[in-house]
Amino acid sequence: MKPTDEQHKEFWEGCRWKTQTKPYEASFADGAVGEHFDVTFWYSPDEPEEPQPPPDIDLNNLFEYAVEDEWDVNFYFDRCAQDQNCIINLPNEREYEGAGNTRAEALFWALYPLVKEQK
Repeated sequence: MKPTDEQHKEFWEGCRWKTQTKPYEASFADGAVGEHFDVTFWYSPDEPEEPQPPPDIDLNNLFEYAVEDEWDVNFYFDRCAQDQNCIINLPNEREYEGAGNTRAEALFWALYPLVKEQK
């Protein structure tokens, strides 16, 4: 299951990404003013001054920004449920589990409560 936009934002902000939302007004060459809407800019912990596209939920980003080196991350496939599963074991013997259509989704859902706790 994919996270909602709000869960996506909450997760990455918990991983030191910053967001800034600014109002935007579309204008046209003839001077006409168009729609008003908000634009969200994302800033990574690596380049806090340079706007980035929102981070994808993929294994590269999750391991780079959310998984600590000392955590033990394991994946397995649940044949009954037909989905990917992930278990994260922390050094303090706490365990977090997640499931999804892909390994990245499973890892995201295992990390989500942990990131929320650390906020």
